[in-house]
Amino acid sequence: MVILIDSSRSMLRADFPSTRLAVTVRATVELVKKKFEIDASDRICIVTFSDKARKVSEFLSKADQLVPRLQSIEAGGKSDISEGLALSIQLIAGEMRKIGGKVVRILLFSDDRLGSMNNQIIKLANAAKGLGIFIDCLVAGSPNREASHSVMKNIATITGGDFAYFSNETAYYKAIVNLSSKKDLNDAAGYAEAQEKVRTAPLLSEIAVELRRPNINEIQEMIANPQKIKCSICYKSDSQGRPAYATMRYCPSCMRPMHIACTVQWAKTSPDARENVFRCPSCYFLIKNSGAAFLKDAAARAGNKESGPAGMTQFTLIPRKDIPDIEGSCGNCRNIFMGEYDVYQCTSCHTYYHKPCVKEIDQKFGGCRVCGKQIKNAREIASS
Repeated sequence: MVILIDSSRSMLRADFPSTRLAVTVRATVELVKKKFEIDASDRICIVTFSDKARKVSEFLSKADQLVPRLQSIEAGGKSDISEGLALSIQLIAGEMRKIGGKVVRILLFSDDRLGSMNNQIIKLANAAKGLGIFIDCLVAGSPNREASHSVMKNIATITGGDFAYFSNETAYYKAIVNLSSKKDLNDAAGYAEAQEKVRTAPLLSEIAVELRRPNINEIQEMIANPQKIKCSICYKSDSQGRPAYATMRYCPSCMRPMHIACTVQWAKTSPDARENVFRCPSCYFLIKNSGAAFLKDAAARAGNKESGPAGMTQFTLIPRKDIPDIEGSCGNCRNIFMGEYDVYQCTSCHTYYHKPCVKEIDQKFGGCRVCGKQIKNAREIASS
């Protein structure tokens, strides 16, 4: 869970007996304490936003570590909800690779003085929806009437989260605390709208990571000791008569080895698996299910030896004006594209990368991290 708090100047208004920010912080402290009483394994991250977004704490599982950081929040600047949403989604995307099957949400606390709904906010809200992230929005006071529609209400509607506003400090405080057990917001005296909570997460593949190929040292070890490395799924070294060094891949999180063929079968039977994503059987890390395509390509190459391996690809530069329209995330760092770097696309598998990530994958993997093909113009990109 990410708790996203508006720390702009407007949160200093004292239309409550205390300021909007003060009651938000006090209530969030109580929320955190109760949350860990209910489930000590929960992990909570705190983010604030005004002119810029700030990570107040990384994901932590102890209230005594989070409370002092919450109490250190100070107000200032104007509200830029886009910055806060972008940082929160990126932080959750990294966390989602590690967790299995849990509902993931952002709790957004603000006075809704966020301007009007724009394309960037809509894009971020849709990205959250695609990743299965619910955004619950609680407004300190009445929603902003200057905008044609409440920004927070629109965000909650798009992502399937809850929306509520409270003109009474006690009701607002109680509603935040009640989120520790995700009680219906209508338990508090205010106005709430609850959205439908059943949906899939079609963009999980955007943050899933490819299995890691063995490096030279690992391949040499497999050749020297063919029975030493065993698949964590089938517990065997070879796969369908083929040696481990030709068929084994590693989970990028726990480094457990798996045969490519075994991952294909595991992805079919794993309860958390989706069309092109599955979780590591050992650590539940989110992994792309590209094994079927790899085996199909390998079979095609074996059946057509005269045609040499198609091992090269070209990376094309995406025009700056088109970067905001990219729906996916970087194939290397998994962050969404905010326009701070040039963006390139692999012409073979159509994966997008930040420019610094192109150099990194060329050095680490010798090619595209998704399709594995060598990048013809890698040096040209690095020197540009």
